Amino acid sequence: MFNQAIAARNAKADTIPFTVESRLEWFNSHSTVGYPLHVCETDDGQVRVWFSQSAYRGRAALARTVEISYYVDYAQYGKGIGSALLRYALDDCARIWKQVLLAIVLDWNVPRFKLLE
Repeated sequence: MFNQAIAARNAKADTIPFTVESRLEWFNSHSTVGYPLHVCETDDGQVRVWFSQSAYRGRAALARTVEISYYVDYAQYGKGIGSALLRYALDDCARIWKQVLLAIVLDWNVPRFKLLE
């Protein structure tokens, strides 16, 4: 799904597709305690939406700030899955002791602006 957005060149700043191996460090940097990675799967186990929270700049004064990233499979647009996962992640902030969520959005990524609104 991540590479779907790269190929479309309308949602990400990355231009080269990722391999599973190249994303392992990022994947392993998440935990249910501090920086969760939430996913929504289909019945056959395919991830269709994911939402992650990552440390922002690693500075102590920003310990309660996270950078959020999320991707919705294009086939899932308009079904409310991304909104539901975003609401779940926002509700989970108190549990993981986070207060500020920061998203970097490219100005042409209209669906991302709509989800954040």
